[in-house]
Amino acid sequence: MKNKIFKKLLTTFLTLGMVSLSFSSAFAYVPTVLTSGNTGTEENDTQLVVTKPVNLGTSGDYAILAKTGISTVPNSVVTGNIGVSPIDSTAITGFSLTLDATTEFSHSAQLIGQAYAPDYASPTPSKLTTAVSNMETAYTDAAGRAPDYTELYTGDISGQTLTAGVYKWGTGVLINSDVTLNGGENDVFIFQIAEGITQASGTNIILAGGVQAKNIFWQAAQTVSIGSDSHFEGIILGKTNISLGTNASINGRLLAQTAVTLIKSTVVAPANTVDVTTMSQLEEALAAGETDITIAKSIPSGMSQVIIPSGTTLRDYWKIGFGNVVVVNSGANLRWGAGTVDNLLVGDVNSSALIKLTTGSTLTITGAENDKIELYVINGTAIYKGSIITGIVEIPDENQNVTDVTTI
Repeated sequence: MKNKIFKKLLTTFLTLGMVSLSFSSAFAYVPTVLTSGNTGTEENDTQLVVTKPVNLGTSGDYAILAKTGISTVPNSVVTGNIGVSPIDSTAITGFSLTLDATTEFSHSAQLIGQAYAPDYASPTPSKLTTAVSNMETAYTDAAGRAPDYTELYTGDISGQTLTAGVYKWGTGVLINSDVTLNGGENDVFIFQIAEGITQASGTNIILAGGVQAKNIFWQAAQTVSIGSDSHFEGIILGKTNISLGTNASINGRLLAQTAVTLIKSTVVAPANTVDVTTMSQLEEALAAGETDITIAKSIPSGMSQVIIPSGTTLRDYWKIGFGNVVVVNSGANLRWGAGTVDNLLVGDVNSSALIKLTTGSTLTITGAENDKIELYVINGTAIYKGSIITGIVEIPDENQNVTDVTTI
């Protein structure tokens, strides 16, 4: 989302160890870090750092994505989907997978989500191929960003507080005591690491000031090792393997170009969604290319119309406000609530949606008062419980788990 929507009105100056704060509507958050000829022993001039997030593409649909395998020593808990490709489902071990009736994915008691592999039914293989390609592109993007800070603390960031920006090391990164990432809710951190990441047991990555895990990217060329009983935050883009020790946890994603190993670990994929509260914010989010958008609270009444394009998810759509209109193209999704499990009202014909829009069809919804939808109109055709439907449909309790749809 553009900074003008969610802008932190904060400028920080660090001078001779004394901190003063001033506020101005003209500036976003300005971080200060300690460098010293890029060694972390002297103060550097305050500079404005504005960093664009790394685009994960469809690899962002997974809590764990790996090319050569995912293993767990039970019981781990993974909130989000996992996937392997090009290796097949036999490389997902320790999860006791049960193949779904659709044969497109599997279930596991250790997953709040689904497991995907290229030997499952279409469209899973092609979707995984795209996701892996997007993961590799994201790694290259993160590695290629111009650095704001180089060789900070010679790679040992133990006990440090870091602010937003792009950090580059020609070595590995060590975390032997708690590290704090401080900034605003839209601040972005990118860590470019020529070797690996080693986090000691019992240590933590701590987020302060509103920093979100979805805006933290760790690009590592070698092994990432998260120690037992430690906690990590952010998206790990690993050129090789990623391992989590016993009872380790991460709020983020594990995207590995080889394998991921868990030992009674906890992985929680962060929400990628962007919150909006007006139709103009919704329009701006779509124009900025956001693909997961939540209407955070009731939108005021109006006469605006917005088109949700293919590949975009709109959550809590019933809050669009009296008189406003949303047109959902085929390939777009309407969901209620967070996550991706059992909350899909509208999707494409290959999805698990309650209403599956056929190619070229659209669904038009018109807002009513009190967080309701006045009218649902299918322009073209859709599939509902195996039957073709069209025209005006009624959907009771749209802000609940929808269980029935009737045509008029």
